Amino acid sequence: MGGGTGLSTLLAGRSREEAIVRNPDLAGLSILPSGPTPPNPLELLNRLNFDEFMIHVKGAFDVIIVDTPAMASGEDAAMIAVRTGAALAVARAGSTSVASFTDLVQGLMDAGVAVVGSVLNEVPLKSAKKGK
Repeated sequence: MGGGTGLSTLLAGRSREEAIVRNPDLAGLSILPSGPTPPNPLELLNRLNFDEFMIHVKGAFDVIIVDTPAMASGEDAAMIAVRTGAALAVARAGSTSVASFTDLVQGLMDAGVAVVGSVLNEVPLKSAKKGK
């Protein structure tokens, strides 16, 4: 969810908490889009604004999920995991090796991140047997 306003514009001081929108279809669910990709994402995440924002939303919401790019695509995800203190590790069926997933989880734990669970996505569905 890029473009418009979102986390990047909020951290850059170009928008406020009004960028968080309530989802009318799911009671109690609010979403903060990512916003446009900034030229300096790590710099934005290093600002005190990120910590202040997290303190604010922790007081306003029961659960906060920050969806990040894959760990292999850059430092953003690792920095967010360290700054928030927790992570849900996600693997892709047929793509993520057990060894690399183990290394990911161990690396997060070594950095002081609580790995609160794991998800295996894109699991192929078994086809229904004919005649039953």
